[in-house]
Amino acid sequence: NPTISFLQSRNSQDRFLTLREPLEENISTYANIYSAEGTNPVFPRRYGELIFALKNNGKIAKDIPRVEARLSELGDDENPFEDYRRIRLMSLLGIKHVLYFDDLNLQNTGANNFSQNLFRSVWQYGNWHGLEYDNAFPRVFLTNNVLVENNPQKNLDLVFDPKIDLLNTIILEENPRELNSSSKLINLPKPSSDSSAYIISYEPQEVIIQTKSNASQMLFLSDNYYPGWKAYVDNKETKIYRANYTFRSIYLPKGDHKITFIYKPLSFQVGLTVSLISIALLLIIFV
Repeated sequence: NPTISFLQSRNSQDRFLTLREPLEENISTYANIYSAEGTNPVFPRRYGELIFALKNNGKIAKDIPRVEARLSELGDDENPFEDYRRIRLMSLLGIKHVLYFDDLNLQNTGANNFSQNLFRSVWQYGNWHGLEYDNAFPRVFLTNNVLVENNPQKNLDLVFDPKIDLLNTIILEENPRELNSSSKLINLPKPSSDSSAYIISYEPQEVIIQTKSNASQMLFLSDNYYPGWKAYVDNKETKIYRANYTFRSIYLPKGDHKITFIYKPLSFQVGLTVSLISIALLLIIFV
C-alpha cells in the first residue's frame, strides 16, 4: 500500500527537509521532525480518540487498537483527502507538508489523487513525493471567540463542524475563570491587524511564545493537553485549558507578553525528593 506521513511546521518560515534515503515509519522520531503521527504505537489517550474518530464517523471510541490512531492510513480504494474531517484536522494540527510514497501499484491509484487545490508538489526523490499543504494553521495563534461544551462527544462534534472557523473560535470544556462569564458563547474584542503570536523556542520540555495584542484573547497551541505541563505569562503562572478536544489554550490579557510552557510533572518532583532523602540517609548512615 502507499505510505504517507504528515509533518508539522513549527513556524511559517520552516522549509521542507531534503532527504537522501528511503524513509522508515518512525523517521520523525530519530530525524527530529515535527510530526502529527507520533511514535507508533505511543499516543496520548485524548489524541488517539480524536484521530481514531476519523475512522469512526466522527464518534468517540474508547477501545482503540494501538496502531489505529494514525492520519496516514491508506486503503486500496481510499482517498483520505475526500474526508472533510481529515482535512479539517490537518489544518488544525498545522500540518504543512506531506511525504507520500507511491509504490506504483495500480490498485492504489485512487489514493494518489491529491487535490491540486489543496496540495502542491515541492520535492521528489525516487518514489517519494513531498507536497505542501497551503491551508495549515499556525502552530500557535490568538482567537477571540470561545465556545464552551463539557460533553466530550458534543465537544468533538463542534471541532468537526464545518460551520465553525477554528482559526477564530476555540472550543473549551469549561468557562475560563478570567472572563467571569457562565455563557457557552463568549465573544472577546476583535484584535487589531498587527496582533501576533509566534514561537521563538520549541524544545521537548519547554515552549516559549511571544505575543502582541491590543485586546484580551485566548491563545491556542496545537500541542496536547497533558498533566505536568505548566504555563507562565511573563513569569506568572496561569491556568491551561483543554481546547478543541485535546490541545492547549490559555487566557491572555492585552499587551505584549512572553508565554512559557514548561513540563514539570509531579512524578519527577516526587522522584527527585525521594532520591535526595535517600542520598541524605545513606550519607548519615555512612558517617
